[in-house]
Amino acid sequence: MRFLWFLLAGAGGAAARYGLSTLIGAWVASGRGLGAGFGPGFPLGTFVINVTGTLLLAFVSTLALRGVASSEARFIIGTGFCGAFTTFSTFSWETEALFARGTWFAACIYVGATLIFGLLAVLAGRAAAGAMSGAL
Repeated sequence: MRFLWFLLAGAGGAAARYGLSTLIGAWVASGRGLGAGFGPGFPLGTFVINVTGTLLLAFVSTLALRGVASSEARFIIGTGFCGAFTTFSTFSWETEALFARGTWFAACIYVGATLIFGLLAVLAGRAAAGAMSGAL
């Protein structure tokens, strides 16, 4: 049964990544998106997905480490959902594409912002879990 929940969470994470990426891509293409300021093809969708997935992973992992959530929840949500939702391979591919197009500034912003906001998301996820579990 554990494996079935893991598969379903992974399918949900992949579907959520596709849906959110499509919505953000349409928003950026309309000229209203934040990423539009960095030129065409700026991967705002992947950025948002990776940062929010990191936040969720830190939140669930912290709850599990503090005994508020089970290790099963950590495995299913963390490895299943977040593993399928976030994407390092797409991040790397899109970074190289930005460099190849000669948009070095956008590429550097993308890499730097992903790392900085990813780490901030870990801190925010831990803090939110700590506040929720009363251990902060």
